Amino acid sequence: MRDDRTYTITLLPQQLHTTASFGDNLHTVIHAILVEVGSEQLSGYQSPCGGRGTCGKCKVQIISGMTSPLSSQEESLLSEEEISSGIRLACYQSIEDDLIIREFAEHREMSVETSFNSEEEMTVDRRFVESVLITCELPTLENNQDIAARVIAAVKEKHSLTDHELSLNVLHQLAVMNRHLTEIKESVEIWVHICNGRISGISPAEGLENFFGIAVDVGTTTIACYLIDLANGNIIGTESALNAQHIAGADVIARIGYTMSEGDGSQILSDSVKEQIQDLILNLCGSYQVSPEQITSAAIAGNTTMMHLLLGVDARTISRYPFNPVFTNSLICRDLFGELLNCSVYLLPSASGYIGADIVGGVVAIGMEKSPKTSLFVDIGTNGEIVLKTDSAVYTCSTAAGPAFEGASLSCGSGGVTGVIDSVTYHDESFRFTTIGDMEPMAICGSGVLDAVALLINEGLIDKKGKFTGTDHQLSDRIIEVKGQRALAFVGEKVYLNQADIREIQLAKSAICTGIESLSSAAGIALEDIEVLYIGGGFGSKIRISSAAVTGLIPAVLSDRVICVGNSSGRGAAGALLDKSFRERCEALRTNMQVIDLSGRKSFTKDLMRNMYFNA
Repeated sequence: MRDDRTYTITLLPQQLHTTASFGDNLHTVIHAILVEVGSEQLSGYQSPCGGRGTCGKCKVQIISGMTSPLSSQEESLLSEEEISSGIRLACYQSIEDDLIIREFAEHREMSVETSFNSEEEMTVDRRFVESVLITCELPTLENNQDIAARVIAAVKEKHSLTDHELSLNVLHQLAVMNRHLTEIKESVEIWVHICNGRISGISPAEGLENFFGIAVDVGTTTIACYLIDLANGNIIGTESALNAQHIAGADVIARIGYTMSEGDGSQILSDSVKEQIQDLILNLCGSYQVSPEQITSAAIAGNTTMMHLLLGVDARTISRYPFNPVFTNSLICRDLFGELLNCSVYLLPSASGYIGADIVGGVVAIGMEKSPKTSLFVDIGTNGEIVLKTDSAVYTCSTAAGPAFEGASLSCGSGGVTGVIDSVTYHDESFRFTTIGDMEPMAICGSGVLDAVALLINEGLIDKKGKFTGTDHQLSDRIIEVKGQRALAFVGEKVYLNQADIREIQLAKSAICTGIESLSSAAGIALEDIEVLYIGGGFGSKIRISSAAVTGLIPAVLSDRVICVGNSSGRGAAGALLDKSFRERCEALRTNMQVIDLSGRKSFTKDLMRNMYFNA
């Protein structure tokens, strides 16, 4: 018989309260609170798997109240010390009593890659994005033309407009100006902002001289926002944060699943990321004494799912064969950020469901698509996107690398936050590691994991299958057993890398390696023919190339041809913000890309299994 009572759930130390019904899942309840109060209130809470019970990261401490019995699955994901301290996994708990719980994970600052490295210069097309100063005259009975027509006519005397259509935001602005004109009974000067031949906004002339644009990289894990001077293309400042959508899971599949399980899930995720971008913009404005009225253009890049979720568009078909998105074309959104930005927002185009605007914009940003060199671009993340450009064609594919390199699927893994191990070395019998922010280690991120696995291979501590060898070694005292698995210990049983984690790395590196081989095969070239390898993304900018080569993440033959380009997606958004020809190059590239379906290749499964092995 169902218990119809409601129960009080209290979360410490924030003293947040809510009510829940009997049988409600605790993770779902916490998620609802996060949506209501904002993820920054419980920013240490993690659930990379989206509540599916596989990651073991949604840890909470039970202070009082009854909880569900400890299952064998939950027990396998917690240490004995955690269990004895009242730590439980929220996704395994059903509400059966009033609960007081404490958020277990400590909030750490996320390290977000915002820099960019490329020989391709950022150019500004001043006729593409321009602000024109005009004088608007007081209407008379003899010249009683509507205000919109008068403004358009005045602009056309100085600038060639190709589109006279006005957004609703611009009409509201004109209405305010028209009322002001009739009240003061004299002419006024205003700035009219133009982007790609169309009026995108207006601003009062008084006190405004310089204008800026906003470029945004909406990544699955992080968001980076750039304030850019439209006069010269200089980046004035950057703001970044962990993507607020992480409360629905670490990867796009988990987030799509959330939109399907929650009736208004798409809108919830859309609102959360739009509000977050607005907060980042306001932070930039406050830091650099810029008024939102001075922001006259914006551009956004991201993977195809992120672009759908940004707009609140149902993305479920991207997660199902044949992985067909609702849209891949570029879009111009007039009122995406409400009253904050009185300008149009350009969304870069994607090529397919898993080759997004972040890849299209990134490839153009590094100038790869017009380079005479045979070039390879790899963006290593949850989905490893790969682009191979030869002298005759552009090939691309996406590989299901999984969240191992971002730490989500590892026992002690984490994203790049302060306090995680980000590098590991072993020289002269000295084992050392560093942490982000030089803090006490609390987890390990992808770059540290890659170093650790390379070390185990080099020292013969794991074999080609990834199994611990039991070899007598100076590091043997660091090889411990945790819950029946051998592991390399960094901080005892608190931070370690176990056998299952190594297998996750094998799966991820095999997916990337197999993708690279498949594209070279499709192009009819050998790996040796590739002249330059670009590695993009936050993870790619932090890895040690030698470790990537030893593990087989990248072909060893290319290890001396690598250029780490950093946040190529953010640079792509900036390029589209400033230059019409950049947008045209993006459109041409996405049209010319040959998207290779890896699962359709006869040798794919065989190659995937072969590339699981290390060269140990």
